[in-house]
Amino acid sequence: MQALFDRHGFVPSPQCPPRLLEAHKSLVYFILRAFASDVRVVAGMLAAVVEWYRRYDELAGAQPTELELQYSDKKVRLRLACSAGCNHCCTSLVSVIGPEAVLIAEYIKATFTPAHRASLDARIDAHAQTMAEGLAAGPRPTQMCPLNVDGNCSVYAVRPFNCRKWHSFDEPACRQAFIGGDRTVVIPRANVRADSSGLVWQSVVAAFSARGVDCAELDLLPALKTALATERVAGRFVAGEPIFAAARRGK
Repeated sequence: MQALFDRHGFVPSPQCPPRLLEAHKSLVYFILRAFASDVRVVAGMLAAVVEWYRRYDELAGAQPTELELQYSDKKVRLRLACSAGCNHCCTSLVSVIGPEAVLIAEYIKATFTPAHRASLDARIDAHAQTMAEGLAAGPRPTQMCPLNVDGNCSVYAVRPFNCRKWHSFDEPACRQAFIGGDRTVVIPRANVRADSSGLVWQSVVAAFSARGVDCAELDLLPALKTALATERVAGRFVAGEPIFAAARRGK
């Protein structure tokens, strides 16, 4: 483990709580090891993203599926509400990093038919137009993610980390917040799941940064559109070209 860390100059994140330090180092190790699993840098980067997702899914899957909340007059026990076909949160604007955008684009290129690809391209363009018109007129409009087809994510196997980490214990609260647009709604989420998400994110940034991979936060849809339209996007991104500059958040 230490030899791999030394090779890439990895130093544990100073923001990592001491109680999570060993888990942080372990996650970084597995991601770096996956990166090194293929002599082709692009293939290694994509393998590292897959490993990142797999490790997080294992952590999330090991967490309790019940949550007890203490209100002023009573305790309420809730169960994890996320299930197949529940997609209220698919109306939120998701952020990714470059390796995720590349992985999703490669998945689409490999699995979508020409007709499905054309339909997706049209939905992405329509989504962008509706958002631009809506923002000019007032609050952000509620729009379903173009990757969601007939209620289900069409790239579920490679969905972004920020989609994976959303775990709600109250479906009506999600509906009210995401579909109803009520930003004051508090959606119950277990702290231990939030800790897992933060730990994994710190580890991912540390591991990819150690390999010289840009971890700037990007808006998913503009980044995906760029990745789908750019020739040799994976290799050019790994080589350090600012492929996703226009998709950066806060630019």
